[in-house]
Parts: sequence; C-alpha cells; structure tokens
Amino acid sequence: MVTLRPRFLDPVDPTTRHNLKVDIFAAAFFAAFFGLTIPFLGPLVIRMGGSPSLVGLIAAGPFLGLLLAGVWGHLSEGRPKLPYVVVPALLARLLFLPLAFTVHPTGFAALAVLYFLINGIQLPAYTALMQRIYPREFRGRLMALVRVVLGLVQVGALRLAGGLMDQTGHRAPFLAAALLGGAGALVFSRIREPLLPEEEENPAPTATSASPLWSSFQAMRRILNGDRRFARFELGFMIFGLGNLLLLPVYTIFQVKTLGLNNSQVAWVTITWSIAWLWGYLLCGQAVDSFGPRKIVLAGVGFYALVPLAYLAGHNYLAVLIGSAFLGLGDAAVELGWMNEVISLAPGQVSTYAGIHLSLLGLRGSLAPLLGPYLALAWGTDPVLLLGLGLLLLGLGVLSEPSFFKTVREGSYALPSPCTPAIRSLQTAGAGAGRRRRSTALAQ
Repeated sequence: MVTLRPRFLDPVDPTTRHNLKVDIFAAAFFAAFFGLTIPFLGPLVIRMGGSPSLVGLIAAGPFLGLLLAGVWGHLSEGRPKLPYVVVPALLARLLFLPLAFTVHPTGFAALAVLYFLINGIQLPAYTALMQRIYPREFRGRLMALVRVVLGLVQVGALRLAGGLMDQTGHRAPFLAAALLGGAGALVFSRIREPLLPEEEENPAPTATSASPLWSSFQAMRRILNGDRRFARFELGFMIFGLGNLLLLPVYTIFQVKTLGLNNSQVAWVTITWSIAWLWGYLLCGQAVDSFGPRKIVLAGVGFYALVPLAYLAGHNYLAVLIGSAFLGLGDAAVELGWMNEVISLAPGQVSTYAGIHLSLLGLRGSLAPLLGPYLALAWGTDPVLLLGLGLLLLGLGVLSEPSFFKTVREGSYALPSPCTPAIRSLQTAGAGAGRRRRSTALAQ
C-alpha cells in the first residue's frame, strides 16, 4: 500500500504519531485563522480612520504580549502544560467574534492588542509541551513538518482573505477565523501529554507571601545569575536580535524609498521569503536532529547577517530578492533552533526558561523596530544597515564562543566541525515579509 508518511516516522511510537497528527490538524486550523486576520489588523485600523499611534500599537502587540511570558512560564512550572496552551489560545481567538462587529478604530485596536496579551500566556507552556510530546531524536523534524503544513495553509488563507475582504469587509472573514481558530484550540486539546520525571524534582510553585509577579521575577533572576550557559545564550540572542529587529523596518524603507519598488515587486519579495522559509524548515528539521540546535541558531544568525550585506552590495531589486531568501532561511533556522536549544539548556524548567527567553524578545521587540526607522531618517539606510550588521556579527560571536559547543544536559548531540557540508548546504538560498514572519512566529 502506498503511503505518504515520511520514512523517518517508522520508528516513532504510536503516542507520538497521534500527537503529531493532532498538532498538524491544529496548526492547519491556526494557519487559516491567522491568514484571515492578523496581517489585516493594521490596514483595517487605517481604513477605519485610526491614527498612526493605533497602527503602531497593533504592530507592537505581539511583543507586548511577550513581556510577561516569564511570569506565565514560572506559574505553569511543575503543572500540566496543556491547559496553559488550550485555554488562552481559545479565549484569544474567540475575541475575533466581537472584533468582526467592531468598526471604531480605538475599540478595534484595543481588542486586537488584548488578543496578543492573552495569546502570550500560552507560549512558554507550548515550548515545554514540545519537549514532552516529541522525542529528542525526532523533535526537529516533527516540529518542522508541522510548520511546513502551517505555512502552506497560511499562504492559501492569505490569498483567499484579500479578495474576500475587498468584497464583504472584515466581518465574514473574522467570524470564520474565530470559529476556525477556536476549533484549532479544541483539536489541540486532544494532545496526549505525558508527565515528565523532572516534575517530581520541580513541583509547582507554592503559595508565598510575595505576589506571583514578584516571585516570578525572583525566579528569573536566580536562573540568569546561576546558569551562565543560558545567560550567555540570552546575551548573544539579545545582541543579534536587536540588530535583526532594528533592520526589519529599514528593509521596507530601503525597498520603497531607496529603490521605489511597486506593489507587484514587493509581492515577489514576500513570495521569495515564503518559499525560502518553508524550504528552511525542511532543511533545518533534519539538521537540528543531526547536529543539535545551537549550530542551527548560528546558521540562522549567519543567514540574517547576509541580508544587510546583500542590500549594501547590490542596491537593486535582485539584491532585495536574494536578501529576502536569506531572511526566510534565517527565520526558519532561528525559530526551530531557539526552541530546541532552550529545551536542551533547561534542567527540568522548560516553561520558566522559555518564558525568560520570550520576555526578553518582547523587550527588544518593543524597542528596536521603533528605533530603526528613526535612525534611517537621521542617518540614511546604509549606515543603519551597517549598524545592524555589526550587531548581528557581535551576537554571532557571543553565541559561538568555544565552550558553547559542549554537550547539553538533555542528551548528547553529535557536533561535527563548524563547517560541515550539511550546514554549508543550508547556505544555497528576505525582507518585505519580515513583519509577517514576526507575527507568525509569535502567534503560534
């Protein structure tokens, strides 16, 4: 009998296969929800007569929703993760029911930001859940397979939503999206969550006289002070992350102001990014399982560094397309890499560690995208591209410090020399889609 199942799934146990199927179907529902809604929030506020500040608030929404991720991660530690994923996801997506009937820009923006704030609750628990449901030796490929399905469905939903909104307005697409998104959360509740041995060593936080917020901050401070490997990882991530987020709006300014690209050309920039992004997941899933997540993070930062180099070297449309491909590969590598690396570094406290990582992402994501356009206006795009490149290379240097390649706690990855053919093969292949990519990675 002919089967479409990948060969690497043959040795996977039945429970993992069940969880993979549930994860894929839930991801497809989420992708349809996302494609029908999130990319259109800013344009809809503008058409409703909203101010630029409201548009900026929505653009910052995904990062604002991450600022308290460390708190949510700490509170979910030692507890079953599935409720912390399903309940916030369901509540957040159902907010698009009232959003479908909202036509006032302020109310619309407030509900949109509320969606991001509630959705941010689930992300640390989701990271920990990936550790529980997928074995380490297959985790990269399984997560990549889910994200490829998500990306394909999302592209189809985006194509459908654009024409539908032009004909009917946002009400019908948002109502459909709320139902699809809610269905996706309920489908995800069918995940079979195993109990990890670490929970016996790291029980749920007990009630204290201190507030949950303060006790969470204290726990995060102890981890950053006591785990130097994780602190160095976050330092390198913070440096290169600032550079990357600083550059994302500058790429758009470069395309529109410097090169004067039309909408059709910008669309091809997005298409190039999407193809590279999906291809990057296929490549990086295998690479994470074979070489460990740290090298994939480094490869991703390397791809990010090639984007400003392409812009600086070319100053033409072809350079933008090449840069967009590098950005798509970098996005795929870094997303798969950071999640698996945090799982590897966390000694039975994945939710808390992931929460710290996401909170720091929320901090830099709330600042850097606002700074980039200001510096581009004051200095011009080329100096800002050089500044961003410098931050990317500095972050890469911090992450690639020699002791960073030692065996991790969760298990031993085979780590060949840095210039392996597999990593080099990733470098055979983005920027206008940077904004969409950020929203995609944060919303899931």
